[in-house]
Amino acid sequence: MQAFEERFRDSPATMMFGAPSTTPDLATMSSADLAEYSALVATSIQSIDYLSARTALIDAEDSALLNGAESENDLVTTAFKNMNARISAHTLPSSTK
Repeated sequence: MQAFEERFRDSPATMMFGAPSTTPDLATMSSADLAEYSALVATSIQSIDYLSARTALIDAEDSALLNGAESENDLVTTAFKNMNARISAHTLPSSTK
């Protein structure tokens, strides 16, 4: 995504280390560029969704451990109950609030 953005950006900033960068000017992009950009954005969103799910699982496992899970079975059972409760309540992991 960064390589694509570098082709169209207006500023010298980078996406690394939280530096601000500008988004490409969609009005100046060709159909092929827009299709490429759309695919890159979709891939980025999928990666973020995956990371969010993994973070939620780790948070649920941590909660299970802190609440006294004594075996791997307890950990897995409690973590998945925590995950299902969060999904039902549409809540985020406490680490992202």
